[in-house]
Amino acid sequence: MATWVTVSELRIALDQVPVGAEQDAALQWALDAAETTIARLLTGVVISIPAPPDLKQITVELASSIYLTKGTSSLLETVGADGQGGYQYVGQLNDRQKAALRQLRIEAGAVAM
Repeated sequence: MATWVTVSELRIALDQVPVGAEQDAALQWALDAAETTIARLLTGVVISIPAPPDLKQITVELASSIYLTKGTSSLLETVGADGQGGYQYVGQLNDRQKAALRQLRIEAGAVAM
């Protein structure tokens, strides 16, 4: 999966998180979960790198939420083909986030969600 946001960019939003390899790994995990969740919503849409600003902002917001709520029931573990799996965020996107993702789909010529 392409990385739309780096750990360094996420750290700007989560400036209270201590610095260290263990925390960086946890932040990367949150980013991966956020990007997986968003990618599922944008199935069929090709995202350019660097990602559009709205997509980066939504990714930071979602990853921040995932990081801050880790250990709660906000994530659902999924298992895919060949035992590969990941996590899916089961919280909800707000109306602004949904509208921005819908606009990305429309601009890419994909069916609106």
